Amino acid sequence: MNVAIPPPLPQDAENRRAERRRRIARVDLVPLLDDRGRPCNGSPRWGVTENISCQGALVSGVGYLPVGALVRVVVSLHDEPDEPICCNARVARCDLLDQPAYGLKFIGLGRGDVQRIRRLLTSRAAGAPARN
Repeated sequence: MNVAIPPPLPQDAENRRAERRRRIARVDLVPLLDDRGRPCNGSPRWGVTENISCQGALVSGVGYLPVGALVRVVVSLHDEPDEPICCNARVARCDLLDQPAYGLKFIGLGRGDVQRIRRLLTSRAAGAPARN
């Protein structure tokens, strides 16, 4: 008697996918200018990113940010040295999935910080465990 095994439920697939993902960095940000270029008095916020590159990051858990807003970003990578990466970023897009995720485009990222991000991405591609 052949019994077909049903495919996993979507919730099960989501749980497994979340377990495979690793948090790359904590992201602290402070809104500076709104989407019309007016100064903001936004309070500091923090979120996480699992997707970062030398051009920007996809950040979730930071609350509402209008597309076009300018923010001050502090990214705490899990590498050496333990000093965070600091720069400004523009909110380039908003992805509405389970929770909003914002695409931030870095502005004025230093050369040393670019090299740190490249090393982190290379080590992740090679399968090296991230430091927590």
